[in-house]
Amino acid sequence: MPDPLGRACIFPKSEKPCVTVVDVCIIRPNPNKVDNRWLMHTINSPVMRQRINEYVTGTTRQRISRGNFSKLKISVPPLAEQRRIASILDQADELRQKRQQAIEKLDQLLQATFIDMFGDPVSNPKGWERVSAKNVLKIQGGFAFSSTDFSNSGIPVVKIGNANKLGFSTEKFDFIIPQHPEKLTQYELRSGDLLMSLTGTVGKDDYGNITEVTDDYDLYYLNQRVAKLEVINTLFSKNYIRYFFSQSSIKALITKNNRGVRQANISNSDLYELDIPLPTKAQLDKFDSFIESINETKRYSKVQLISSNKLFFALQNQAFNGTL
Repeated sequence: MPDPLGRACIFPKSEKPCVTVVDVCIIRPNPNKVDNRWLMHTINSPVMRQRINEYVTGTTRQRISRGNFSKLKISVPPLAEQRRIASILDQADELRQKRQQAIEKLDQLLQATFIDMFGDPVSNPKGWERVSAKNVLKIQGGFAFSSTDFSNSGIPVVKIGNANKLGFSTEKFDFIIPQHPEKLTQYELRSGDLLMSLTGTVGKDDYGNITEVTDDYDLYYLNQRVAKLEVINTLFSKNYIRYFFSQSSIKALITKNNRGVRQANISNSDLYELDIPLPTKAQLDKFDSFIESINETKRYSKVQLISSNKLFFALQNQAFNGTL
């Protein structure tokens, strides 16, 4: 029910009793009339999502009520046709999920390789020399843009949601047309910059708190609660620093005194207090070469994922336009 609206899934079997929170709506179709997987794909379709958006309420947090959701009407084909459509979409969806899983496996391989080459950065079992993060990094926090600053065009503003996922997310950008761009120079972002989210899932998942800006746009601006990490010590590599901060032991360390109540909330000083192990140049160069090799494979996998997504969306449109 909350933003992003209209996400539907099939609840998996569970041996334990489960309940929903207020923002989740349970739908139990009559199995003699409606196939639940067909209904899931229908709700997730672009046509249905567009209809859902017509009933959106709220400004800071958009949502749709169950009452409004129940007003939506859909065309229901015969049960056999529903199952045929669901089967085709299930196969296409499974293909794109496998592509996504392959990319995630490559990221897991990079994490494992970091530990194998350098050891846990907190316990430092290989006995590397430690260097204060103050002498390794320059950390730049974001600007506190107001909601009234945003527009539908201009320069994209990177918020917590764009830097809080596996990989840099370019979905749901807000934009700004700055009146005085010279005052925002220090908050500029460009392709290749490292970002860390300072609020949210930091310290709670495998990769969610640090990512790299992509080249979808020439220029971005950095919003508050996100920090840019610039490596200022030439003895360290950007790749090493990125995966250093991705280690669970490091995230546990920087969030142990977090000031958030419902979610982690860290500051620049939490990062500057760290000591960063310094491996040999040969080890860092080897790691950089390995990452480049994996990234080449990831680039190919992402191209395949884009193709799989296009195929799924095309089939989805055909299914609900009656041409599949």
